[in-house]
Amino acid sequence: WKDRGFAVPAAHAKRVYPGGGMLRATATVDGRAVGTWTAAGGEVELDLFARVDAAARRELRDDGQDVERFLQGA
Repeated sequence: WKDRGFAVPAAHAKRVYPGGGMLRATATVDGRAVGTWTAAGGEVELDLFARVDAAARRELRDDGQDVERFLQGA
């Protein structure tokens, strides 16, 4: 896709696609990128760049906890 604006807001494209063919781990809500995340040391850290309602924030937290359990081999 030449233009990914339907999924990643142009203002935050460099945070998702930093360059060199790299694609950061991206948090999405309803098909739209709302942030990126890392799992340094096995702990998920979410960096949101869009407003997210409380329900979506809980779901993202739950997803992060699933990733942490996976990384811990649990």
